[in-house]
Amino acid sequence: MSKENRDTLEVYEKLFQEYFNGTKRRIKNRGAEKTAIKAKLEHSFWFEGFKTLGNHADILEIGSADGLGAKALAEYGFNVTASDTVGGFIDELEKNGLNPIKYNVLIDHPDCQFDGVLAWHVFVHFTPNDLKIALKNIHSILRPEGCLIFDVQTRGEKSGEISEWIDYDGDYHLGAKRFFQYYSESAVRKIIDDTDFKIIKFERHNSDSGIGWLRFVVSSES
Repeated sequence: MSKENRDTLEVYEKLFQEYFNGTKRRIKNRGAEKTAIKAKLEHSFWFEGFKTLGNHADILEIGSADGLGAKALAEYGFNVTASDTVGGFIDELEKNGLNPIKYNVLIDHPDCQFDGVLAWHVFVHFTPNDLKIALKNIHSILRPEGCLIFDVQTRGEKSGEISEWIDYDGDYHLGAKRFFQYYSESAVRKIIDDTDFKIIKFERHNSDSGIGWLRFVVSSES
């Protein structure tokens, strides 16, 4: 577990309520209709990736935060286990009627297995070495032919692997800097090649800000 990831988790431990407040501001400023459209597009990527597992598959969500993702998966018929490492997020998940587990994908090794794992907007705080460790640890808790869905941020293929400590303005403002890692597609593909995963689906989503998303569906090969 890198110092960058550990220090970022400490920020969330202290400022989890600001994170929730920012989420509410973002929904308000974007508008309910645009928020619903964005969520639908993201959720369709999840459901398409998990559909081969069957409606009652056991899914672990890593970094559940407020639980909206876990609830969406449950509504689709999956047996969902929400998880997070931040105490304030765990409390919120429990308030929202979920039964979360405290789980850090970099250091914890639970004695259970799942058909699928979702890590959405989680690996933005992971160094390349963190990402390698996370994929290996996730593979160990997936059943044969299990499926992992995840995304990472990118600033384009030519920029290489860059990172920064930043506290965004506006809706993403927390009051303290967090670590963010950006990946090229080729770098992520190399990391995946070094694990026992194979890529099933890939999408690139660009934005006017210059920061985009690389989305992957990968399957365990053994």
